[in-house]
Amino acid sequence: MTQHTFVFANAPRPQIPGLESRLRNAMTIYEGEHLATIADAVILRTGRATDAVTLSLSVLWSLAESGPSGACVGVDTGSAVRDGELWGGPVVELAGRLAEHAAPGQVLVTASTRQATDRGQVDFVGLGEHPLHQHGTPTALYRAHRVTDNVAAGHLDIDPVCWVVVDPARAVRAPDVPDSPAFCSTACATTWARREGRDHPGR
Repeated sequence: MTQHTFVFANAPRPQIPGLESRLRNAMTIYEGEHLATIADAVILRTGRATDAVTLSLSVLWSLAESGPSGACVGVDTGSAVRDGELWGGPVVELAGRLAEHAAPGQVLVTASTRQATDRGQVDFVGLGEHPLHQHGTPTALYRAHRVTDNVAAGHLDIDPVCWVVVDPARAVRAPDVPDSPAFCSTACATTWARREGRDHPGR
């Protein structure tokens, strides 16, 4: 069965035109097909996982050169069904969920994409297994990076409220909780503290 790799690239809406333009330019080098640009997401399909990961990293790197960017990418590889101009299947949905949970500047991939990607200029950091929504089955997550990037090995934090991968340099902690997990925002920290009964000092 033919394998396809789907790329969901998310960015704040004002940045979408620049993100889409860079992705289209990258596809003149790497094999790929632009499927749609919807709201704050650009969706691509490629025949090779290596192309998908490499072009995603290249585009995010070029955006970062121009200043801070909110763009992030989710990538999954597997079988998919085409109905006219539309593609469907769990692989498409999972790529979108990965993009929703990636931190700015990150390319998150599944185990299937990692296994299908040729090593050389690209490598991965394992983030462990995490549900992508509250009642979901845990999924093994990997952060893709160029081998020239200075990326710390080991486990990265996951926000226990929204399941977003948290940049340690920007992590928010629940106040007065010494063992507080890392959160992506004060709102998530507050939600967790209330849920755990830790919203009062000393509890």
